Amino acid sequence: MAGKFEKALDEIDELIRLNPEDGFYYFVKGTVIYHSGSSIRDALSMFEYSLRLKPNLVENHLFMGYCKMCEGKFYDAVAELNSFIEQKGNEPNSYLMAALCFMAAGDKTKAQELLEKAVALAPALTAQTAQQQFSDLVFNQIELHEKIKIALKAAASEIIGLFGVAVKGVN
Repeated sequence: MAGKFEKALDEIDELIRLNPEDGFYYFVKGTVIYHSGSSIRDALSMFEYSLRLKPNLVENHLFMGYCKMCEGKFYDAVAELNSFIEQKGNEPNSYLMAALCFMAAGDKTKAQELLEKAVALAPALTAQTAQQQFSDLVFNQIELHEKIKIALKAAASEIIGLFGVAVKGVN
């Protein structure tokens, strides 16, 4: 799998070399780095640079939120996720990840409120799909500090436990 990420990064670097002022390619590079789990800081740097070049590419805020969450900057992450929501509209994954941030920061009430929004927007969202999202977007990060990993795993467990309450709150 690592070879596929390396190959993708080589191809994206060539596109950046040919189009150094196009922020989209920096965004793509950031997403590949992020999904590879190899470097939160490098991914965040790509998203920040992409945003400077292409301010209307709001997806940068979504991934910047993911990066900041993985750094343990939970309220900064929520600010980025809210920026994405304000510009893009209601998107269930952004609410789910913001709920995880609030839970990790100790605000269970706000976490439950956001989980209910996520469930209302995506009725097919289940505890299992949420757990998969957390695994794919958070727990695959190699640089995730052990203290942050413990806090996020505990928060994820609590979020999963709230699913029945969230579904009842929506219905």
